[in-house]
Amino acid sequence: MDITNTTKFSKTSDKFLASEVDGEMVLMNTTNGRYLGMNSVTTDIWDLLSEDVNFGNIIERLMQEYDVDKTTCTNQTSGVLKMMHKIELIKIE
Repeated sequence: MDITNTTKFSKTSDKFLASEVDGEMVLMNTTNGRYLGMNSVTTDIWDLLSEDVNFGNIIERLMQEYDVDKTTCTNQTSGVLKMMHKIELIKIE
């Protein structure tokens, strides 16, 4: 899956229940009962997906929040989004 700056994602909220615990998200897949814990950065990405943003916007916002170079931010965020897509946590619009 190729992700470009204009790629948009949406949550598949019908399959997951989400709750914040100490600033980090914990999600449960309602289909299979499995839990997924997110660290603070992944939680920030998850929160950004509630807004109308594309991949480029997500990178910009994360770079404002964290001390990270663009290449590292792009590669790691792309990996997180691909993992979320693989486990059907998000869809590509």
